[in-house]
Amino acid sequence: MKNQHMPFGLIELFIAFYFHYLARLERPRLGEKVPRALSDEQVNILLRQPEFQPDSYKGLRNLCLALLFLDTWARLSEIASLPAGNVHISDGWVLVQGKGNRERALRFGHATQEHLLRYADRWRPVAKRGHEQFFLNEDGTNLTTNAAHCGRCGTRCS
Repeated sequence: MKNQHMPFGLIELFIAFYFHYLARLERPRLGEKVPRALSDEQVNILLRQPEFQPDSYKGLRNLCLALLFLDTWARLSEIASLPAGNVHISDGWVLVQGKGNRERALRFGHATQEHLLRYADRWRPVAKRGHEQFFLNEDGTNLTTNAAHCGRCGTRCS
């Protein structure tokens, strides 16, 4: 003998499930564009620019910023304000604090790792008291997002 109440039990179960779990899920935002990735050629052209030559302090710092930006897709503000304690060069990752104070662990590649190590060992100035970010200005003060801009066109690269 079949249970005549079974279909109603499944429907009630589905409705309960929907309102308890599915209705609480965040809906995707419409209209958000996914950033386009740069081609290998575009990245090579970018990194050959004079602002990214590793033979000076600013050049190596800017190269590290660009490589970290390209490897992690982090925001400029997240990278520029990166505390020195959140950079784990030997393990190949950084911990950034993003929008809404959310922390994200982001991995980076071997080339970025080598340049970050060179920056940290040879070029990074001694931080002045109260300035504990990883990327610093030459005088040991924190780098700001206004200082991290494209010198060629004068616009922020964020």
